[in-house]
Amino acid sequence: MAKTAQSAEYKKRCEDFRQMFIARRKELEMTQNDLSMKSGVSIESIRALEGGRSSNPSFLTAIKLLKALKIKIGELNKWTC
Repeated sequence: MAKTAQSAEYKKRCEDFRQMFIARRKELEMTQNDLSMKSGVSIESIRALEGGRSSNPSFLTAIKLLKALKIKIGELNKWTC
């Protein structure tokens, strides 16, 4: 039972992350292509993250995206799932 609750909580946190990620990109008036060019992360990876097909980017990918989205490392806890 605890495993199911944990799994549901994890899925909710990942969905929240996905929505915040998309909102931040749009707030900065960036397209997925803009973010790809600025971060050096492939557009396929960005589409997978935004589409919910990937929720666990590598540390290096996450850092590149955070920099491009102007998110401070100190705020990382609310940007991870």
